[in-house]
Amino acid sequence: MSSSSGGSRTCSACSAEAKRPLSEATYEGLVLRRSDQGESDRRIVLLTRASGKITVLAKGARKGGSRLAAATEPTTCGIFHLHEGRAARFLTQFEPRTTWPGLRSDYDALLAALALCEAWDALVPFESPAEDLLDLAQGVMAVLDAGGAPWPTLAWALVQGLHAEGQGRDWMTCMATGERISERPAYLSDRLGGPVGRGPAVSDPGALPVEPEVLMTLNKLAERPSPPAKLLAAGAVLAALHHHWRGIASGPMKAVAQAADQARRASAE
Repeated sequence: MSSSSGGSRTCSACSAEAKRPLSEATYEGLVLRRSDQGESDRRIVLLTRASGKITVLAKGARKGGSRLAAATEPTTCGIFHLHEGRAARFLTQFEPRTTWPGLRSDYDALLAALALCEAWDALVPFESPAEDLLDLAQGVMAVLDAGGAPWPTLAWALVQGLHAEGQGRDWMTCMATGERISERPAYLSDRLGGPVGRGPAVSDPGALPVEPEVLMTLNKLAERPSPPAKLLAAGAVLAALHHHWRGIASGPMKAVAQAADQARRASAE
């Protein structure tokens, strides 16, 4: 989930900070993504309560024994102390909220958490408050850390995240016609922005056929106040969500795809 970038390139999110006065700031946050910067630094995308998604540079984080290294791993949650310079934010100190020992000792739980970070990175804009989404992410991490079922928890979180950002929908209503979907199969269309019937799906060769029961399950997940302990056809539900979120991200959503594949394999066993 990490990628490399040139040390001399300044990201667009950071260039917007060029006129900020020198200052110190403290953020409660969750690391969504990291990338290597230069020879020894690491750049992280941080989800914060007050400012939404921000980019932070952790200088020397890749050096052996760096006290900032642990603060740059995706799913890391805590208090981040920053120096806000003219062109970028720099991490100076980190206070972990928790190390998520249960999450990190279980492959499926960790994959679900990484998929959630990937989804939130695609969903949340830079420099826009994201209090609800941070609370939701922390709650989901806590469920996974405590041994909650990874795939039902992830599916529930992905649906809830859409609603939190005003992108919720009735999954049984055609986005093109506004009519109730009654055909089998139904379809999910990136081009049309969600579920559609057979007729509108003809205009989108990439539309994903799904069983109506999957769409009904998505509606039920939207209504639940907490993740379910079990989820029938979890692999099919996550595959449908992956297709939808891929359209939001305009990219492959690799961790969500891996989670859907892992859920399918678990269902087949």
